[in-house]
Amino acid sequence: MNTMISKSAFGRSAFAPSYQPASILERVRHTVLVSLERFEQRLALSDLDDRMLNDIGVDRVARAREVGKPFWTA
Repeated sequence: MNTMISKSAFGRSAFAPSYQPASILERVRHTVLVSLERFEQRLALSDLDDRMLNDIGVDRVARAREVGKPFWTA
């Protein structure tokens, strides 16, 4: 199954809105993949220095707020 993943700022990435998991196992798989990607993107965001944050238009407060969220929260 090919599924397109869309990404946006602050690690908010999810399967494309048209994706509809058919079974409970697919829904669990989808949830795990989205949560893992969210965790990895927040980890990467936490490693950015001030210059890089400025390049993407994010300040330290916004970064701290986003990095502080649990992986299951969008």
